[in-house]
Amino acid sequence: MAFNYNSPAISNEALVDIEQIRENFLQLIKCHRGSAAPIIDSTHSAGMFWLYTPATGNWVLRQRNKDNNGWIDLWELTSSGVPAGHYAQSTATTTVHGARQGSGNGFDADKLDGKHLSDITGGGLITRNGLKTSTGSISGIGNNETYFQLQDYCFSPNIYADGEEVDIYLSCYYQYFDWSTTARFCLKPIYTPHVYLYGVVYQYITSSDKPFIYAIQKDGVILHVWECDDPPPGYWGLSEKPADFIPPISSSGINLEEAQEIVLFNYPMQNIKELRQRARGERKNFASLLRDYDYDHDKRLFIRKNLSQI
Repeated sequence: MAFNYNSPAISNEALVDIEQIRENFLQLIKCHRGSAAPIIDSTHSAGMFWLYTPATGNWVLRQRNKDNNGWIDLWELTSSGVPAGHYAQSTATTTVHGARQGSGNGFDADKLDGKHLSDITGGGLITRNGLKTSTGSISGIGNNETYFQLQDYCFSPNIYADGEEVDIYLSCYYQYFDWSTTARFCLKPIYTPHVYLYGVVYQYITSSDKPFIYAIQKDGVILHVWECDDPPPGYWGLSEKPADFIPPISSSGINLEEAQEIVLFNYPMQNIKELRQRARGERKNFASLLRDYDYDHDKRLFIRKNLSQI
C-alpha cells in the first residue's frame, strides 16, 4: 500500500478508512526525527530516513539500508549547515586518483597510493627529490630563424645565443591552431641574417626513460641537435620515425632536401649519459660535441672519431 490522500472519505467503509489511516502513519514514520531509532517493521522501514537528534553534538541524517538490518550515515548537520568533508562517510577504502579515502570516518588527504605525502615530498612540501625530472637540450648553428619546441610539463628553459643581436621570441611553431600546450620558441637575428651559435637546456617532469636524438647534418657537419630523455610530444612510445613526423626543430636557413636528418628513437641511455657528461665537462653544447663523432648508420649510434681525426 501507499500514502492515500483521499482517506478518510464518506463513501468508504469504516474499516477501510481505519486501515488506510494506519498505513498513512506507517508511511510518515519513514521520515523520522528523534534521538531514538524508530520502531522497525521489515515491511515498511527499508530505505526510510531518520534524522538522529541527540541532546549534544551534531545531528546526523541516516537511512535504513536495503537489507533493513542497519543504518547508513548520510551527512552531519550543524547550526550553520553541513561541515565540509562530512558527505557520504564510510569505513570502506576507495582509491581515487592515488588518494586513499575512508580510513575511519572521513578523507585521508595526507596519503598518496598508501604513502604519507611527507614521505615523498620532504615534510609536506614538494621538493626536487619528490619529483621525477628529466632534461633535454637543443643546440646548433643558426643563420636566420631557428624554431624549436620543448617537452610537455617543462620548466622555463635556459637559452643563450652567441652572435650579434639575436632575439628570442615566443613562437607559433606550426602554421595552424591545434590546442598544443607545448612551449615553442624562435631565435632570430634582429636585422640581417648572420651565423650564430645557440644552446637551450631545460628540465621537465616525468619521463619514459627512452632517450631520443634528432639531428640535422649537412656536408658532414652537425648543424642542429634536439636531444632528450623522451621523444618529442606526440611521439612517445614509438621506435621508428613515422611518415608524418614533424621535426621538433627547424631552421629557415636549411633545405632539408639538401641535408641529412638523423632520427633516433630509444637511444641507449648509457650512451646519451656519456655524451652529456662529456658536454658538461668540456663546456660544450650537444651539437658542437657531436662534431667529434661519426654517425654509424648500421649501429644507429654516434661513434667517437679517432683522436688523430679530431
